[in-house]
Amino acid sequence: MTGSLVKNETIKSIQILRAIAALGVVYYHCTASRGGYRFPSTGSFGVDIFFVISGFIIAYMVTKNTDHFLLKRIIRIVPLYTIATVMMAISAFVFKDLVYNTTVTVPGLIKSLLFIPYKMESRNGPILEVGWTLQFEMLFYGVMGICIIAVRNKKRAPLICGITVTAFYIILPIINSKVHLLNYYQKVGLFPEFIYGLLLYRLYTGVEEKPKTPVKLIILHITIGLFSLIYLIYSDIAGFRIINNRNIYYGIPSLLLVGSIVLLEKSIKNNRFINFCVTLGEASYAMYLFHPFIILFLSRILFPKIIGENGSFIINLIKIITALAITIVGSMLIDKIIDKPIQSYARSMLLNRIERRRNT
Repeated sequence: MTGSLVKNETIKSIQILRAIAALGVVYYHCTASRGGYRFPSTGSFGVDIFFVISGFIIAYMVTKNTDHFLLKRIIRIVPLYTIATVMMAISAFVFKDLVYNTTVTVPGLIKSLLFIPYKMESRNGPILEVGWTLQFEMLFYGVMGICIIAVRNKKRAPLICGITVTAFYIILPIINSKVHLLNYYQKVGLFPEFIYGLLLYRLYTGVEEKPKTPVKLIILHITIGLFSLIYLIYSDIAGFRIINNRNIYYGIPSLLLVGSIVLLEKSIKNNRFINFCVTLGEASYAMYLFHPFIILFLSRILFPKIIGENGSFIINLIKIITALAITIVGSMLIDKIIDKPIQSYARSMLLNRIERRRNT
């Protein structure tokens, strides 16, 4: 592809999967200690789905167009994350009793904004707790950016990136470093999930140009996807682990789920429900970053004041439905009113200006 800045077409299946992943994380934080709603706690696997999606979509983007890759990723990730991080820092400073597990310091704020892992008093940074996943994402983007520069055939960049990330993942335990940054990446160990996504894209390109998917194959894909999602939920609730390695017990089912839905892309028809899911998927980044504020406000301020500590099933059901509904609506508004205008402005100011200078 040329240096055009034309936006990539929407992959409906990816947006639907993003919506599922984001809602899973929101539900998990509602039912975990942050929200405290008394329902089975599950949904943390949403992060793993996001990582597989990330590997897939980055391979897709790089194959189509490598121009200004890192700048595009910075424009996409940094502005909204910065807003959410500063908001959390202010909230932790002003409302210490509500945001009690977050310590705000100037070095910690700088490291948080630069996606550098660090240790605070009660937990690992960053200040915006859900931002830990972006520390992995930005490192992955950085490796991909270096690979794009290093190889002549840009379409090979995802392959070289996959090999580099694999080597990094293998070498980390051998180094056995006491440096927190390296030790952190080693312990969490989610890099293989990006590689799953890179490999999935290779499979996707093999079927992308094929005719419409047969009905029997559609049923098979849906079955695999449903069983993968059910397994993820069950393993989360029951604590069932085939092997004590997250990129296996969450990563493989997440790969099967993402793969089964993505390979049905051509069979997904437009209707109101699908369009809503796609819109929700587009707002998933806003949902991921800002749902902690909504949950904290509802669970620690509004609900205790209005309902008290009533623990009946019906009350808790109302609480969690309300929390999910407000999060969905709020995320869509943030995406439309804040994130999309920022993206448009930043692209206009930076990318289009670079493109004009190149063409003069």
